[in-house]
Amino acid sequence: AQQLAMAQRKAERRREAAAKIPASTVAEAIRADLPFAFTGAQTRALGEIRHDFALGERMSRLIQGDVGSGKTVVAMCAMADVAAAGGFFNDTATTEILARQHFETISGPLT
Repeated sequence: AQQLAMAQRKAERRREAAAKIPASTVAEAIRADLPFAFTGAQTRALGEIRHDFALGERMSRLIQGDVGSGKTVVAMCAMADVAAAGGFFNDTATTEILARQHFETISGPLT
């Protein structure tokens, strides 16, 4: 029943219009300035997010991976795409410690 309810909510959310968000030069500049190259999985994850952004549908996405696998940096590039398009982005962390880690990770490249 819970899975059915979640699927229904997701379908309803997708019917609501949202702005189409293109990949930005801002995100690519941030990515180019990183001291490492994206892994294949990071590139795929960002590509999937950008595909969803281009559809003009509301999206809610959870990035899963091991600790240190680069989830935050993928989210940072998606945030840059949204900000460059004039939108707002919500990065949710489950603990205050994780929220502080996210802030420390993204504040450097975004300044």
